[in-house]
Amino acid sequence: MKSKTKKARFFINYILGPVYILFMFRITFFEDYESFTEKIIEHKSDPMMYLAFILAVISWLFIQWGAKFPKNNKQIS
Repeated sequence: MKSKTKKARFFINYILGPVYILFMFRITFFEDYESFTEKIIEHKSDPMMYLAFILAVISWLFIQWGAKFPKNNKQIS
């Protein structure tokens, strides 16, 4: 049972995480460009590119943080 959990964590943290960050970065920063490298080279001093990357990483961290809560939380009355 532990090996399945370790495999799932590896897949989520090291494969799905970077893909999610790259996908969110592309949605946030690359609106109408076809080429990644073309826009990165043109806007390498643009702070909006770095802000888009930081927001993608923060959104991934929020997803990781939210996934750690148990599913059956009892409501406090």
